Parts: sequence; C-alpha cells; structure tokens
Amino acid sequence: AEEFRHFFHHLIYFKMKGENMAIVKILMDEGFGQANLKVVDQYVSERFIEHQFGAMGGRDGLKQLISQLYNGVSDLRYDLIHSVEHEDMVWAHFQATGVHSKPFMGMPPTGRTFVIDVLDIFRIEDGLVVEHWGVPDRFAAMQQIGMFEKKGKVS
Repeated sequence: AEEFRHFFHHLIYFKMKGENMAIVKILMDEGFGQANLKVVDQYVSERFIEHQFGAMGGRDGLKQLISQLYNGVSDLRYDLIHSVEHEDMVWAHFQATGVHSKPFMGMPPTGRTFVIDVLDIFRIEDGLVVEHWGVPDRFAAMQQIGMFEKKGKVS
C-alpha cells in the first residue's frame, strides 16, 4: 500500500508540473522534508555533481546532507515560492522552515524556529538530477537559532 501511495503521489506531481519540476519537488518534499533517501536513489544520477560550497559531492554526499539536516532540525519544510523550468534546467526559490530541536552544527538545541530563503538550480538528464547549485541563507538560519548571541545575554 505504501508503494502505491508513493506512485500515486509522484504521478500527481508529474501531472501538475513539468516533468523536471516534478522531480525537483519530489526530491525537496520527500527527500529533504521527510528524509526519504529512496527518492535520492530514484531521482538523482550516480554521476551527480554538487556545486554548492562546502557540500560533499555525489549521491552519497546528498544523502549525508539530508540525514544531517533531518537529525538536527525538526518540522523541516521546503515551500516552493517561485520556479522556472527551461529545457534541462530548473530554477527554484524555496522558503525553508524548521525548528532547531536537536544538536546541529556543534550547537545544542535552542527550540527556535527559523525561516530562510533557498535558491536552487538543478540540471536534469533523462529524468535524473545530474547537477545542483544551491544558495541557502545559512547566515539567517544561524542568526535565527541564536548562534551569534553572547553567552549570558538574554534575547
């Protein structure tokens, strides 16, 4: 029943959006939002190249990133704000929200919510993501969870 639900869910995405945008939406909603690493195997090429600064490359690096986010942030969501699909490229603006509920980036949990903008570019070949460029507003996230506050200071 679970496999049928995923199949039906993916079919709806492909009907609502262009094929490449549907792949991106599934990857963000299910991969990043639910830590479903199976969608990485399903929609990301073995030749995947990550251009985002500081990120590990390849499919395994992407899985590790998703796991790190999921293990440090609860209620993680990526809401699509704007997107453009042209030929093999998808440009997307997401608004990411989450709660810093677990240790993350060397910082104990604060319980604070963050809302940041994420700009992504995906290149897709034969139904698989082969390249990604991403610019998450990390500074805003760190600021919102209190990473820059001095000890003893009440916010």
